Amino acid sequence: MDVFSLVKDNFRNLHSENCRIFNLTGSSSALLLALEQKPFVAVEKDEAKAEVLKKDIDFYRNMFSGSKVLFLPDPNGPASSGRRAEIIHSLKESDSLV
Repeated sequence: MDVFSLVKDNFRNLHSENCRIFNLTGSSSALLLALEQKPFVAVEKDEAKAEVLKKDIDFYRNMFSGSKVLFLPDPNGPASSGRRAEIIHSLKESDSLV
């Protein structure tokens, strides 16, 4: 068994559906979300923090052979509104979103 599989399997076993995890620092929240098998929506305080979180999740998911996460930008005018509509229209039940 490789190191990534070991981490992945043990990390998933640490939490159940009804648990809450607080005060994660650095990219540890991204690691936790990257290991999540169910679709999720992650909300950050602002777009810059959301972009960092998405990049970190994608980094870990790439290591664990997981799917990419979709990014929904802030509604800052017509250009981003069109992009937001495109992302929302293309969402599948299995997609995760930051």
